Amino acid sequence: MERKGTSFVVFDTVNRLTGGMRENDADGMGEFIQAIDIVRETTDATALALHHTGKDVSQGMRGHSSLA
Repeated sequence: MERKGTSFVVFDTVNRLTGGMRENDADGMGEFIQAIDIVRETTDATALALHHTGKDVSQGMRGHSSLA
């Protein structure tokens, strides 16, 4: 199938797009991931969600583990 239209979508940033939702909340992050999946599946595009590390980089990303 020839791909037409959108091929790459960048979500910049997770924090900004979740409207102040708690990043550690499994249900909220699950909804966010589902929303990205809908965009990805609808457009047949690759999706990239930018997410910042926490203040202590050695502890990895902040937020729920579903974001990893």
